[in-house]
Amino acid sequence: MLKQNHQERSGDLLPDYSLAEGWYLLSIKPNQEQRAEQNLLEQNIPVYCPYIVRKDTKQALFQGYLFINLKGNLCFYFHKIKYTRGVVGFVCFDQNTGQFPKPVPSGKKIIEDVKKIELLINRQNEKHTNRHSFHNGDRVKVNSPLFHHYQGRFLKQSGENRGLLLLQYIKETRSNDQLCKETLGEKIIQVPLSQLRKI
Repeated sequence: MLKQNHQERSGDLLPDYSLAEGWYLLSIKPNQEQRAEQNLLEQNIPVYCPYIVRKDTKQALFQGYLFINLKGNLCFYFHKIKYTRGVVGFVCFDQNTGQFPKPVPSGKKIIEDVKKIELLINRQNEKHTNRHSFHNGDRVKVNSPLFHHYQGRFLKQSGENRGLLLLQYIKETRSNDQLCKETLGEKIIQVPLSQLRKI
């Protein structure tokens, strides 16, 4: 009764204390996307966090954020999510004080688009990784017009797109119809991975 009288006197509407069904964006503590995702899944809250996979690493596409899909008793979810480890809070698209956050506008379409982007990026990364997968000791040759005669042993990757190659300077001589090879020296050079081919 008191609320109603106060509302009538002030001419204001009561704030909206309900969550609509849909996709919400959560702000996550730095480098805590996987932890927050696991904690939310343990509470049976549907989560979507797009990841980029590169070699042995997996990182969030949108660092510091993940999506959740809320259905059912939404007020109950709000309080569970608010105190979940790794979660900072809801991202609000319509900052109205005293109201619960709103779902991501056109959330279903956005999630579908983000999933397509995630798939495309990861396919490209997989092709790139498979194309340049060299291991320590692999025999390789440099596939470049200036250095096409260089052959060596792959040592290790140096940065994302370069590798270290051990070149051996070999002197070949022929005596009595036998080919003799003598190693004169070795040198380590750095070469773009795109210019190396296994032999």
